[in-house]
Amino acid sequence: MPPKARAQRVNVPARFIVEAASRLPRLGIDYNPVTHAYTDAYLNPRSYAIGVDAFPGKLLSQNAQDIQQRPGSNPHHVDNIWQLQCPNETTGWEFSITGRSARGFGPRPRSFAARGSKRLVTTTGVFHDERDDNAWNWRFAVPGPGTYTVTVNRMSGRTVNVTHTAKLTIEDWLMVSIGDSAASGEGNPDVPGTPSGFDPDLSIWDVFVPGLALYHLSKGAYKWADDALDKAVPQLARHGHAKIAMNPAPVWQEPLAHRSLRSGHAHAAALLEDRAKGRVITFLPFGRTGSEIPMG
Repeated sequence: MPPKARAQRVNVPARFIVEAASRLPRLGIDYNPVTHAYTDAYLNPRSYAIGVDAFPGKLLSQNAQDIQQRPGSNPHHVDNIWQLQCPNETTGWEFSITGRSARGFGPRPRSFAARGSKRLVTTTGVFHDERDDNAWNWRFAVPGPGTYTVTVNRMSGRTVNVTHTAKLTIEDWLMVSIGDSAASGEGNPDVPGTPSGFDPDLSIWDVFVPGLALYHLSKGAYKWADDALDKAVPQLARHGHAKIAMNPAPVWQEPLAHRSLRSGHAHAAALLEDRAKGRVITFLPFGRTGSEIPMG
């Protein structure tokens, strides 16, 4: 008989990440579609957030499939069991930050400092390291853009096992977007809608049924008709102010402008943001479907 295969050794490596929280607008939070304005909390933030992740790494201890095969186990609620890659006597993490916000107008800002700690209950168990509420995660609220130094100690009682330090300079770039449908993101609502009565199985052939007689077009005739529809329908609908009933209706950041946070301009703002380097983007889109510049 062939030898029994060994359990796969799965290792999730350690990481140390210090990054600024995104400043891109959030749907339903940072813009009010009733007052048609961005909130003061978004335009004039009282603080900026810095997230810390000092994950020590983990090694698979017991595979969920092996646990499911045990007598009396519940196959519907089983998770992998992991061993954190740190000493068994690890009791938690201590976090601290020092720095100063960048000088604006007036006197030099005061220096800033804060600290905190989290306790670890066990080094063996079900650890979802992708979450940000673990014992090795912390979040600081700093007074504004500036340079900050973060220090993290992994502790065993009062003994420091490992120390990590990182410096982060937060910069807040302002990006304003104006324009017509291309800028507003008319073709990309934040939550897509569905035309009322839409049948996804309906083919183009079902459209050409004059006199209830189905016409089978040649490939050349079909191509001509398809091109003609592509060119004519959008213009006819636009100039005739045609509207399509939607159920459910699409969701927009600003319904009256057909403005979404999925436009090309919004994606460009997201590409400019680099939270690991401390660069965040305050993005203010004002694109409006149908807007135009008649002169100039």
